[in-house]
Amino acid sequence: MFVHFATSAQPVTLRVKIEPVPRGELVIKLGEAIFQSQFDASGEAVVVDIPETVLFQPDGPDMLIGTQP
Repeated sequence: MFVHFATSAQPVTLRVKIEPVPRGELVIKLGEAIFQSQFDASGEAVVVDIPETVLFQPDGPDMLIGTQP
C-alpha cells in the first residue's frame, strides 16, 4: 500500500494505491470522521477535503485505513 498526503493547501487530499487492485472502496477513519472513495482501475483511491484540524491534531485519533466491498 502506498499513501500520499498533499498538504500544500487546506483541506488535505489523501491518495492511497493498493496492488493488486482491490474490489470495493477505500475507507479512512479518524475518530468519528469517516471518508470513503472508490478505487480506480489502477488501484488508486483519492479522498479530498479532509480538514487539517481532523488530520493533524497533536492529540487526535489514530488513522485507520481499510477497504469495504
